Amino acid sequence: MQTPNVRSKSTAAVVVSILQFVAVIPIVIIYISTYVTLAILREGFLGMGNYDGTWIAVSCAYVCAFMIFYGIRRLRLAGNAKSITQMARNAYGGRIPLETAARNLGKPLKRLYSDIGRMFALRYITGASVDAERKEIVFDYAAAPKDEVESGVILAETNDFSAAPAVIFIGIWLNAYTFLQLTNMRNLLAVAAASIGGAVISFVLIPKSKRLVESEKPVDQVLLQSSGDAEFDEKMNAAFAQSLELKKLSKRLSGSKIGTQLPVIGDTANEILVYLKANNKNLKNSRQFIAYYLPTSVKLFNEYAQLAEQSVKTDNIVASMERIEAFTERIREIFKNELNNLYENKTEDITAEISVMQSMIQGSLGVGAEKAPDDAE
Repeated sequence: MQTPNVRSKSTAAVVVSILQFVAVIPIVIIYISTYVTLAILREGFLGMGNYDGTWIAVSCAYVCAFMIFYGIRRLRLAGNAKSITQMARNAYGGRIPLETAARNLGKPLKRLYSDIGRMFALRYITGASVDAERKEIVFDYAAAPKDEVESGVILAETNDFSAAPAVIFIGIWLNAYTFLQLTNMRNLLAVAAASIGGAVISFVLIPKSKRLVESEKPVDQVLLQSSGDAEFDEKMNAAFAQSLELKKLSKRLSGSKIGTQLPVIGDTANEILVYLKANNKNLKNSRQFIAYYLPTSVKLFNEYAQLAEQSVKTDNIVASMERIEAFTERIREIFKNELNNLYENKTEDITAEISVMQSMIQGSLGVGAEKAPDDAE
């Protein structure tokens, strides 16, 4: 169990963020003091030239606002990280759904997707990872899940770049416009180099983070790789997707009257498609299965699932369910016969190959048999 360690780390993250926020205060004070002093001496003291008080105030407000926002954001992220860690430990056994975390934190789920990446990058959450399929934050001490995921939407990572380089770039130009004569080419080149250098340095030094986005789950590995025949690939990929839908329906309806038959139907459909994948020349013999039997079966079982989930069962709902239940056995037989027919063709090919080989062997043995009597003599 690593909960004490995780707990101490989450608490430390908050403490560090508080220190970071407190450190912003003297920076802001120094910055404001400098600008106020320059505003007082704006009449050209020490040859500094004349300054526009408005631009001094704008530049000061820009930098101070960024520093304050930076400190508050760090503090808020650390607080949210600690809350998530405590929720995972106290109520969710180390596996907390992101949707639940967002609801408890009172923030939109999409915003949490972005914040989670920063929490990991800043090490406000440690000893944990994100389960992309289940959309959960999983700590090291969490038990393994007991059920399979059926959702077709998973989480994927995409780069989440910091706004700091842009803020620094603009800030340098704003300060330069306030204090320097940019009509001077030397000043202009120096400011350009400083702004670009500051942006690049901040981009390198600021911890990189990933933003989570929802993405369609890639179809299982049974899907066909490109065979060079676009039409064949399109048909087979569509059929495999329907086969996977049957697999999901078999789990969804496991407690229904057709619950014991659906896994058999799904497995048979998958075996048919795997065979066709390896023997694409046989696809023409299974056109009816691909174009009608399989998609129609998926449609029927989807309708059955929707009817079964109705809280109130009317006479029409019950009658429709009974018709599908009665026809399910027929669907199982159709799928079984389709698979049997495919292997019947395979058996014929094997029989022909064995027959040819037997003929060759018998011919060879026949020559040997004619020579045997001569040898005996």
